[in-house]
Amino acid sequence: MEVCCISRLLGRSRIPEDDFGLAPTVENNCNFFRWRDREEIDPRSQYILPKLVNKIKELEDEVWRTQIQINEQQVLIDNLTVEKRFKRRKLKWCTFDWKVILCILICVVALFINNLFQSRIHSSIELIELS
Repeated sequence: MEVCCISRLLGRSRIPEDDFGLAPTVENNCNFFRWRDREEIDPRSQYILPKLVNKIKELEDEVWRTQIQINEQQVLIDNLTVEKRFKRRKLKWCTFDWKVILCILICVVALFINNLFQSRIHSSIELIELS
């Protein structure tokens, strides 16, 4: 009767790094240990695992493309925000300019009316003095 210690490799193709202090004895081809996983690997896993790896890669690529699209959209949003700020500032300056022009126009009209009344008052005073 043969006595063996059955150890599991859990699908790894390499010997685990000295999990239980057994690596040196296994490497020396001791017949006491037998790797159980080598006998029980599901043959479908050879097809399933590469498909899963490919699917992960496709999803990572899709995430990367989506991130690029998000960054491009963010740049567009930032540009629109800057344009809106510029237009608001421009409108503020335009309204400010119209206000300044209106104030200057009112002052000019007021000075003109003041000079007109001053000249009439002086002319009426001269008429009174002449009479």
